[in-house]
Amino acid sequence: AAGWPDNAVTPLVQGQCLEAAGRLTEAVDIYSSYLRVYPDAPGAGVVAVLPGRVAGGEEDRHAALARGLAQMVISDLSLLGRLRLVERIELDALLAELERAAAGRLDPATAPRVGRLVRAESVIQNLLVIDDGSVRIETLVTRGPDSNATIETASGSLSRLLEMEKDLALMLADRLAGPLTPAEERAILENGPESMAAFLDWADGLLLEDRGDFAGAAQAYRRAARIDVGFDDATDRSRAAAAAVSVIGRSPSEVIALGSQAERAALSVSGDATRSALAASAFEVAPLGPELALGGMGGVGGALTPGALQTTPALPLDVVLRILVRIPR
Repeated sequence: AAGWPDNAVTPLVQGQCLEAAGRLTEAVDIYSSYLRVYPDAPGAGVVAVLPGRVAGGEEDRHAALARGLAQMVISDLSLLGRLRLVERIELDALLAELERAAAGRLDPATAPRVGRLVRAESVIQNLLVIDDGSVRIETLVTRGPDSNATIETASGSLSRLLEMEKDLALMLADRLAGPLTPAEERAILENGPESMAAFLDWADGLLLEDRGDFAGAAQAYRRAARIDVGFDDATDRSRAAAAAVSVIGRSPSEVIALGSQAERAALSVSGDATRSALAASAFEVAPLGPELALGGMGGVGGALTPGALQTTPALPLDVVLRILVRIPR
């Protein structure tokens, strides 16, 4: 146990091996021992990307840019198996903490507190300074138990934002995960949209989804997917957002019925392991009402208007099944 703080992967791997062998009690003991002895130790290779901020220009208008930039960084770094990105839903619970930071600037004192709360070894926060068609990205990176902070700055025209994001992602990847292989670098460079127009629609969708407007988000994602047909994330998110609208618009009894249908559909899938996993996921979600079933998506269903629900067509079962299976993660 003495070496655990310097190599937190050790108890994790030990625990996962015990889980795979069916020795669940011993796995729990390994995890619990680590947390008891080192309750504040950050997870090795765990990275938290905080919501971006905007300064200058029209902050409300450009909020989607900051949201999209943060999500693209998360998406790019997630391609590296050596890193684990903290889920956004975990960070959403800490937004009140972020509000303690001074408006319009990066706060090196805030990131360490958030990092400790989500047990992240590294914390990233971006500030976009926009002025008359140009943008400056200031990136605060806080690492390690001593909360060593560095700020990287990049400037260029707003039309080059996607290129700047890739430069930023490669820099962060090298710093947090070590030298990249040519395949890893290529994967990052090829990830995401090729079109700035598609990125803007996708970023609008992210912001609308954050605000609980799943119908508007689905439309924005579909626009992004039409502009850039290879932008798979936009397609996936459009389906998930549309499915969310379908679930929100149903009564609790209808959601339970959908869950039962999803469970029956899962049981028809070939392969015992896959069928079992799908059935278990569908069963977990089936008893939940719409307001609870959507909690795992980080959205606020109340923002949808009755009109939006009435104009949304019913979705095929496979789309609903997709969201039902993803919720328990």
